[in-house]
Amino acid sequence: MAGFVALAVEWPFAGWLFVVSLVAGGVPVALAALRDLSRRKITINLLVTVAAVGALYLGQIIEAAAVMFFFALAEAFEVFGEARSRKAVSALLDRTPETAQLQEGGEMPIDRVRPGTVVVIRPGDTIGLDGVVVAGQSSVDEAAITGESVPKEKFPGETVFAGTLNQNGYLEVEVTHEAGSSVLARIITLVEQAQKSRPPMQDFLDRFASYYIPAAVGAAVLIAVVPPLVGGQPFGAWVTRALILLVLACPDALVVSAPVAVAAAIGGASKKGLLIKGGRYLEVLSKVGVFAFDKTGLGEQWNSRWR
Repeated sequence: MAGFVALAVEWPFAGWLFVVSLVAGGVPVALAALRDLSRRKITINLLVTVAAVGALYLGQIIEAAAVMFFFALAEAFEVFGEARSRKAVSALLDRTPETAQLQEGGEMPIDRVRPGTVVVIRPGDTIGLDGVVVAGQSSVDEAAITGESVPKEKFPGETVFAGTLNQNGYLEVEVTHEAGSSVLARIITLVEQAQKSRPPMQDFLDRFASYYIPAAVGAAVLIAVVPPLVGGQPFGAWVTRALILLVLACPDALVVSAPVAVAAAIGGASKKGLLIKGGRYLEVLSKVGVFAFDKTGLGEQWNSRWR
């Protein structure tokens, strides 16, 4: 973008900005294309690299930089969408206290507390570890974990979870899980694993690329070779036409479309209090005909229409 601005104001070194952009964005893509080829896989990385090299050969550095820019933009949107959903869950982890109050007196870092230890939870405290109430009575807001808007009464023998809020009573809790094994920690782990899974659209794009890219490269080779050999046409002119075809065939719009849509949907949902684990689960929603809710107040909160 800086290169286009510099070009618009006729800055004499605008071209170097495109060179820097091309190198910064192109080297990782080219290396990824080589890795894919070493595994006998043809991916969009290869076509993007060939298209950029072709544009450079034609002397069109701006077009070469633009190809890499839009490809990098697609990956950035994909990362952005994942980060939004991860941030929503990580915010829960940030709510947990760093230390626990021990029944026997003193404090201990949360990550050093072992199962069997009894900790004290005062009114207004955020519970830092999963455990079982052994003494006391209180209402605990578990909305952060269960989504239930009504606080739940806790008596001896009841289970409490890390990340929930003790409201108005005193509790003594025997820890049942270490900090890294709490329900909250497992939720975050599940979200991270879900984000690493590939959405169906990405699988489709890869299958599409396995046919489209060889076809595009093959067509370019035929254009570059057949007319000079068969019709005696100038070789250089047809090589130029073949490279133009490769640049035009680069599917930047297709590559950008899926990550942009997923990022926009996940970001919009998170603003409304909905956590979507990743693109795979977002795509499944299109096939869902009925939703079942067991949490209080969802209809009133979203002003939903029920039938």
